[in-house]
Amino acid sequence: MRSSEEVKWRILRASVFKKRSDEGATNKKKLRASVSPCSSKGTTREPRTRKTSVSPCLSVHQKGAKREPRTRKTSVPPCLRVHQKGLTKEPRTRKKTVSPCLRVHQKGATREPRKRNHESNKHQHPYKLKKQEMKKLILSAALTGAATNRSHCPHIPYTPVELGEEAKRAVDAGASIVHIHAREDNGMPSWRPEVFAQIHEEVRKRCPDVIINYSTGAIGISKEDRMRHVTALKPDMAAFNMGSMNYAIYSKKAKQFYWNGVFENSFDTMQYCVEIMNEAGTTPEMECFDTGHIRNAEPLRDMGLIPDNACYSLVMGVMGGIPATTENLIHQIKQVPAGAFWQVIAISRKQWQMAAVACTMGGNFRVGLEDNFYLPNGEMAKSNGECVEWGAKLAQMMGRPIASIEETRALLRIPLREKV
Repeated sequence: MRSSEEVKWRILRASVFKKRSDEGATNKKKLRASVSPCSSKGTTREPRTRKTSVSPCLSVHQKGAKREPRTRKTSVPPCLRVHQKGLTKEPRTRKKTVSPCLRVHQKGATREPRKRNHESNKHQHPYKLKKQEMKKLILSAALTGAATNRSHCPHIPYTPVELGEEAKRAVDAGASIVHIHAREDNGMPSWRPEVFAQIHEEVRKRCPDVIINYSTGAIGISKEDRMRHVTALKPDMAAFNMGSMNYAIYSKKAKQFYWNGVFENSFDTMQYCVEIMNEAGTTPEMECFDTGHIRNAEPLRDMGLIPDNACYSLVMGVMGGIPATTENLIHQIKQVPAGAFWQVIAISRKQWQMAAVACTMGGNFRVGLEDNFYLPNGEMAKSNGECVEWGAKLAQMMGRPIASIEETRALLRIPLREKV
């Protein structure tokens, strides 16, 4: 037999169980009643839609709506008038300046042949001339000077016959101009017209068409005596000294001057000399020992005294004048009027260096025993012919063939004269 208390405890526990069971059933019914209508029997679930911003490329975000093509906003190209469907692209045209060799820059226009203006070469700088005008180089030979003698070089010619022979050797080697000082038989400088006449005869006997260029420079001699032989012989060319200067020969080894003086060439003297040359029909070879000498030609040219075919000789290396350096020669060349003939005359062993520069700059050069006794290999020259031979080799190595006497006369506009 169970006790009454145990029975009561069991009854109480059973009532609590039932109560909890009833509450659970009630909660299940409430849960079923709260289910979404799409999940109830006989209904379909609606698709879940996300709230998004309407796409700019769709007019309406609905089922079945067609997507419109995206168009990019760009600037209208200059080669299209309107950026719309169906228009064709216009061809791009470049703005060009009208070509001077075409009258009208249009389709079908024919090109006119280019006309070369040969007169324009006169306005070009000498070392900027066309290739065909740079090919021929004029070689001059100074056969004998006035300040040296056979104690310096035993092969210096003195007499007219010797000068005639030396002129022949120089011409055979390629010289087309011979520059000559007159000497007495003992080697002293001479200004007697009869000595010049004998030299003229001996040179013409051996070289009938060579261009003869006589010196007119002297110290302590009047301008009239300096020009008598020009009036008498009317040579093709004559040296025309372009300014006064100190003229000297100095020895660093002996620490003394062997010779020095003032070489006077005032504008009065220069005007007198060039007038004599013009009367004789002699072409002036303007010897410029410094930059100022080149400019001294300007007033004489303005006066109409210097002819168009006058030549510029850039003398370098004389004590009292401009030193013989590449920089100085380039500076001198730039001072020469455009289109004028020019040559370099470098004294002593710098001669060959300056000659090479002259070749590359489109100019010409002078060699000979008056200016330099030594050949490029260091040996003393035995004749003017050897000097000219080495000068011709140098020019040819630099791409400059040597002009013949006939070609030189044509270039310098010096016609061959009848015997005077």
